[in-house]
Amino acid sequence: MFIFGGYVKGSKSNDLWKFDLNSMSWTCLDQGDKIETITSPNKPCQRIGSAMLCFNNAIYLFGGHDAFNEKLNDLWKFDLVSNQWAKID
Repeated sequence: MFIFGGYVKGSKSNDLWKFDLNSMSWTCLDQGDKIETITSPNKPCQRIGSAMLCFNNAIYLFGGHDAFNEKLNDLWKFDLVSNQWAKID
């Protein structure tokens, strides 16, 4: 099971976590940005309400609401082999 973003201690997050149902343990696949208004161009910004799909060793992340509660219309791919984000235009 994979989880991206959401609220952490009252702020929006852009961490990516994996939960292993066999070992019942969490692993952080990508640590997000620590300050909600500063984001890297190489990963999705902090958000809530996004949609995700896992397909062919990749996670696809779409939309949600950013730190300012603006609707997002972006698509990102996280490669589960290389552990790298890529924005899809």
